[in-house]
Amino acid sequence: MVGRLTAKGVCHKELYELCAKICDECATKCEGAENNFVKDCAAACKKCAASCRVCQEDCKKCEK
Repeated sequence: MVGRLTAKGVCHKELYELCAKICDECATKCEGAENNFVKDCAAACKKCAASCRVCQEDCKKCEK
């Protein structure tokens, strides 16, 4: 959903904030796993959270 809105040029900073929070929680739960698939999931979640924060900051710039 975040990707679709972003692709359409819709800026919704609250959605980006929520997405980052969810991804952070997922990454935290998966970080200590021994399974490579779960470790990859944690890394992807961290990357997603970082991207959502960038989008959130970009929204703030557009509001000015």
